[in-house]
Amino acid sequence: MEKEERIERFTKLAKRYKDSPQNRQDILLPYIKELAAMTEKERRELSKVNQDLYWVSKKTPIGESFTSCSHDRAIFLDATSILTSNGKESYSYAMRENDIELFRSILDIYNPKWLNKQIDEVPFSSQRYGYHNILKLAEDGYIKLPKPERIADLMAEAHEIRLGNRDISFDSSKLLQLPVTLNEHVWYLFEYPTFIYHQDERAKIAFAEGKTHKDESISALLLTCTKTGRISSRKLLDKTIAGLNLGMGNLMEKWFIDLLEAYQPTNEELLERQDSLIQTLYTVKSRAQNAILKLLKQIVKASNFSIQPYIDTTQSLLFSLPANSLTVICSTYEVLIKSHPDCREKVYEALSQLLMHKNDSIKKRASKLLATYSGEKLAELQQQINASQPELPTLEASQPHPYCMEENRLASIQDKDEFIFSLSRLFDTTDPLEIWTIVSAVAEWFPRLEEADQTHLESVFARAKAWIGVTERYLQAILASYLLEFGLCLQQRFAPKASKGKQLTDLLIRGILGKKKINGVVFTPLEDLRIYNNTDDPLDAFRLFLLELIGMMEAGNPVVLSVPTHRPGYIDADILIQRLAEYEQRGLKPSPYDLQVALDRCTWQTDKPVNINLSGELKQLMDYLINDRFTPCKHYEYPEAWLTVNLRNHPEAMRTEFSDFYFNHRAWTLWTGQLPLSSQLAPKQDFKQLQFDYSSKLLYSPTQPILWQERLWNFQKEWFMEPQADLHLSVFPHHATIVLAQILRKCAVFNHKQTFYTKAYMGALQWLMDYQEPWNETDLLFLATALVHYDTIVRTYAAEVWAIGTHLSTIDNRILGEQTARLIVLKAFPLRRLQSVIEDCMRHRSTLHDAALRQFLSPIIASLPDKMTGAKGIRGIVDTLQS
Repeated sequence: MEKEERIERFTKLAKRYKDSPQNRQDILLPYIKELAAMTEKERRELSKVNQDLYWVSKKTPIGESFTSCSHDRAIFLDATSILTSNGKESYSYAMRENDIELFRSILDIYNPKWLNKQIDEVPFSSQRYGYHNILKLAEDGYIKLPKPERIADLMAEAHEIRLGNRDISFDSSKLLQLPVTLNEHVWYLFEYPTFIYHQDERAKIAFAEGKTHKDESISALLLTCTKTGRISSRKLLDKTIAGLNLGMGNLMEKWFIDLLEAYQPTNEELLERQDSLIQTLYTVKSRAQNAILKLLKQIVKASNFSIQPYIDTTQSLLFSLPANSLTVICSTYEVLIKSHPDCREKVYEALSQLLMHKNDSIKKRASKLLATYSGEKLAELQQQINASQPELPTLEASQPHPYCMEENRLASIQDKDEFIFSLSRLFDTTDPLEIWTIVSAVAEWFPRLEEADQTHLESVFARAKAWIGVTERYLQAILASYLLEFGLCLQQRFAPKASKGKQLTDLLIRGILGKKKINGVVFTPLEDLRIYNNTDDPLDAFRLFLLELIGMMEAGNPVVLSVPTHRPGYIDADILIQRLAEYEQRGLKPSPYDLQVALDRCTWQTDKPVNINLSGELKQLMDYLINDRFTPCKHYEYPEAWLTVNLRNHPEAMRTEFSDFYFNHRAWTLWTGQLPLSSQLAPKQDFKQLQFDYSSKLLYSPTQPILWQERLWNFQKEWFMEPQADLHLSVFPHHATIVLAQILRKCAVFNHKQTFYTKAYMGALQWLMDYQEPWNETDLLFLATALVHYDTIVRTYAAEVWAIGTHLSTIDNRILGEQTARLIVLKAFPLRRLQSVIEDCMRHRSTLHDAALRQFLSPIIASLPDKMTGAKGIRGIVDTLQS
């Protein structure tokens, strides 16, 4: 049977198969025997077909849509994949747990060599079979028993029951069926990281919602078994503490601490293990540290308490622990002073260090304890501390340096080897300016490449093929299509004229499937690629820019106007004029997006005249940009460019000469980023998000977007998983508001720890480290939300941006304080968050920053209600700054 016949037969069987016990015996298993009789090469030829058949595609008015195949077909494909796979493609080549009997029947016919290796080495593959099924298969000799870490993965889900329709329940009694489970396998949960915390949380929620009659979590089962004597309580306690010392991550840490607190160890049990508990303080995070400190406080009065190890350990952690843990330590120190008089001197030494702590409440607590118990020694200790403290540095306000200097100049690609190497980095870098430089270099270097260079580029095209159709990472998918289009242009440039048959095949692929083909790889061309089926998505603007670059390659034009010359995205005006002059000499017309971005990035020193050595409309355009001299044209060749300059020079209003342009001018203020903040948070339950007052009707337009700004309106929060925020910010290095406003509109959430919200802020803040423009009210509202963000790292970055902006005098701290006060009035965040970032990252940087901080806090103090939680702490900061 030929390859095409085998593929056709396989496809027909897969599409027509209806699952039933009779059909398994009459159709499926006989076909499995037929596959087993084939050579490995013949079976492998069906692997790609098997993968593709899992999805059903259909044409829709907005593009191609994909849905998963029917359950009947999935059974057929799962069963045959055991033979067509080599075990490396994906862990999905595993039978579903409820089809284990079918799986056993297949293994009787054909047992693949790779099965044991897949179960042992590919994460999660073993879990698709289920814990009890794996043990049974091993017992019957089909497979070897997996290694301990895989058994731990299986154990984490061993109590789960799948009910169909994606519903699940839990039954922990399943773990009592085999003696080996409690005797050996359950203890692997304490030695290897798993998702046991999530699974137990789901089991507890199921109990709380009434789906189960009791708590079916594994932790509850373990505690029950210690009471009935089925497992040793001593072993459970030892394993839990040992697990904490292994440092297996936050979720495992939470599981261990919850188990430890539910166990409620006695003082005798704690004293026996106090050295191990003290040791865990070095390996665990803040929540677990606090729990351990509270357990140790229970036994501090005991005569055999390990005083010296406790003091040494806690003393070394005093400046890294959160305030709630330090409060526990202070209260423990007080008990130590009362219960163990011999250790007072050592406790006083530790308490004296807390007098230098940045948290005022901790300092007061320490000084109160010292005043109460150390008597005359307090004054002596305070004198020593004051003498050891350095003076606050004096810092003068600076001015932003010239935009284009040697220090912020971007490196250009100098030779062919560097160009090919940079292409290999395209899918690894997240620097938007490096991405822009590399994709532009493709058009610039295209005319200089030789036929032999295609061999050197093969690895680049191979990486691009791997990203085709990866919908979770659209930026990489766009870049992949762009590189393959480049490869196709290069191939057509050097390849001899194709035969009529090949030309016809390519025409059919392009005309019927809407695809292009290079070296056997079929891909969607940039022209037809749709971002989430949108034509006005923010990332679609970048796609259209790349399409312009493809057009430049085909036209033999190596000059890209928008390549940045300096960070954070500037283009020196003299260099841009040189590039435009080259266009005039060649008789070429600049591409719309390339010209727009170049104008937005163009930078010059105001104290030096710029020689605009151009003619015609381009000269008038640059004169309007640089000198703000507007000369009307009889006919505008570049309407989007004129609007871009208008938005940059005069965002307050559009010129009447441009009112007839093909443009949605009704939303002009929104394209400038001026969003009016509502007096209330968004009306979402348990979801604190800013709300802005604007009419969505203003955004309707019968025209397609022609400006980059217009597409920004369609930012979706999920799309910030990619480095989009800083990519778009690099387009507007003089006016970050355009992008920051969209992040505010979608991601200004104060109480939901979602990765995409954090990534949006992090990408923007990293880019803003180099921002030198004066911050307007919308910019400062963004910074205010970042300073009180739920994520500690975002707050830390925001404080660094604040410090840089304060030093450069680009931030008005009074307005920043007013914007923060508006958030306080909205009750958007707990005041403790603001107090924390000020104490940890903003206070006492320099005399200049302390003066700015007083200015920042002034409108905040004026708006604080008297009885608001946390207000006392903010007022305390002001008192320390004034003193």
